[in-house]
Amino acid sequence: MPRLIVQRKRSLVGALRTFQVTVDGRDVATVKSGQQVALDLAVGAHELSVQVDWVRSNRVPFALQEGEERFFLCGPGLFAPRVESTHGAAVEAIRASGGLDLTLQLNWQTLVVCLLLLATLAIAGARGYAYLQLTRIHTVDHLAFDGERVCVHHGGVLHVLTPGGWLRDSIPLAELGLVGPPADLEFAGNGRLLVGD
Repeated sequence: MPRLIVQRKRSLVGALRTFQVTVDGRDVATVKSGQQVALDLAVGAHELSVQVDWVRSNRVPFALQEGEERFFLCGPGLFAPRVESTHGAAVEAIRASGGLDLTLQLNWQTLVVCLLLLATLAIAGARGYAYLQLTRIHTVDHLAFDGERVCVHHGGVLHVLTPGGWLRDSIPLAELGLVGPPADLEFAGNGRLLVGD
């Protein structure tokens, strides 16, 4: 009697899910990751597919002759399980290796995991950058504001900024003839900066 052997590849993707083996439109067996199922079938034309949940694989037509053994491999594919016709030697090699297939297969689960990993890394990087910027913030010694400009004294330098925080000019106190920190900063009505010593 002809025999059909379906070997499921050992894979991390969907490893805990069971595939339903369908021959000629009827569910005839189930196969788990790394296992195989052998079925005795009648001589003639048949069609094989596998299914997990509501997702069905490609349908593979094949014909069996008296005493023949046909080998098929199945496993996760891009969007659905895949079935491939193969020779018995390939199935035996997979069974003998017994190892887990760690190849990264392009399917929707892998894409989702990669996107989540990238998002996590991006968030961690943004938070790290924000933390580094936060550690650079220092207290301001003196401040003056006239509605159009902000003048900040820090570390012996006067920084003139826009209200939005853009740097317009930096003036070292030494250029103004001041040795110590100013006692006060103030904008006069004509837009000039008054520095009290």
